[in-house]
Amino acid sequence: MDSHNLDELLSGYKAAAMPRPPTNLTQNVWREIRLRQSTPVSSALKYNDFLNWFRRSMASLIAPALAMALFMSIGLTLLNTQATPHQRVQQALGLDVFSHQSSPLTRLAQNP
Repeated sequence: MDSHNLDELLSGYKAAAMPRPPTNLTQNVWREIRLRQSTPVSSALKYNDFLNWFRRSMASLIAPALAMALFMSIGLTLLNTQATPHQRVQQALGLDVFSHQSSPLTRLAQNP
């Protein structure tokens, strides 16, 4: 958009008179405030579309996440039981950081 056209449009809006508000604006505002105050919070939350969607989506995500965490913990436990006590101590203390066996690519290159 050309900046000259934008300036003309903004100056046109500035020159236009503000429309007059409706005569019963204050009454309508106070009526809406009273209606919203009389509505209980539980019913407003019950019919909120976003909250309903969020509940359904969380329910559909929590079960697979828990199942995956369970399978991972079982798998890691089984892998850890196959290691010797000496290897477990080295892994716990981080002593195998500079070992030639620490990198899977190095192990693959050494044992094709």
